[in-house]
Amino acid sequence: MNKKLIARANELYYDLMNGDYEEDHREILLLTLSRLKKISDSLFNHWIKKNNRVVVDIGSGTGFVPLSIASDLNENDFVICTDIYEGMLKKEQENLESAGVKFKRTFLKSDGINYPVADEVADVVMANSMLHHVSDPEAFFKEVSRIAKKGGYFVLSHEPNAKFQNNKVLWTIYRILYLLYNPRALFESLNRRGWLKTKITEIKNQNEAISEINQILIKEGFISSPLSEHKLNMLVEINSIKGFFIEDIKKMLPLFKLIQIETYNHLWWIYINHHRNPFIRAIDAILKIIYPYDGKSMILVFQKNETNVTK
Repeated sequence: MNKKLIARANELYYDLMNGDYEEDHREILLLTLSRLKKISDSLFNHWIKKNNRVVVDIGSGTGFVPLSIASDLNENDFVICTDIYEGMLKKEQENLESAGVKFKRTFLKSDGINYPVADEVADVVMANSMLHHVSDPEAFFKEVSRIAKKGGYFVLSHEPNAKFQNNKVLWTIYRILYLLYNPRALFESLNRRGWLKTKITEIKNQNEAISEINQILIKEGFISSPLSEHKLNMLVEINSIKGFFIEDIKKMLPLFKLIQIETYNHLWWIYINHHRNPFIRAIDAILKIIYPYDGKSMILVFQKNETNVTK
């Protein structure tokens, strides 16, 4: 696995696709916003009441996290926004200015592996919908441990939960509903397996942005021939499908204790696309009761130990 290729592909993809990440990923607003606001209320109105709180938002994008927590911060608080996508940081700066947020802020470009933030500076480290883009999660969590103050918090939100696809009942229900609600699903499934030869099969350089990304990656020596849009997406979303086991994350954060966990979205894309359907909402709610820790998405809150003793 070429970690530098993955980081560079991510950087180019979001800089050149000219999209708004949150608009392209409407599930974040649908599924995560209200949950993040509740956590923000606990963090800044109950758990950390001091002045001059420092928040580091890793993979800040166009400002989803800072805008979500803005009402709980004041003019003495400081938010450090980091991202590998320079275009997104510029858009985020514009978004925060337009929203008239009170808190102080700065915007720092990172390389996606190391973050230009001092040791133990953050009262809260936040990372929303970005871990699955990271080729080396263990290195990422080491950076989180370095940045967070002793007693500080780490919020990891909207990440894929590996238990979902390992739960045969949930996966079967999802696939059945997917076939029912998507008439082309069987056709697409046969095509992916190579049983049908159609124009749907990986179309290389589908648009100008994909072509430009390939040209840059070839010029910089990362690849020797163009990648199809599908293969490029697999690089960008490196861990999106398989997800993460919560126990594995805990092992990579030995200086932290897990204090809050919620998994949600037990019907994956069916719920996202049909969440206004009472039948779908009811099934999702029932499955959440039966399998509270097996939802497709998860949000976790950790607190760093006051001492460097692992637990």
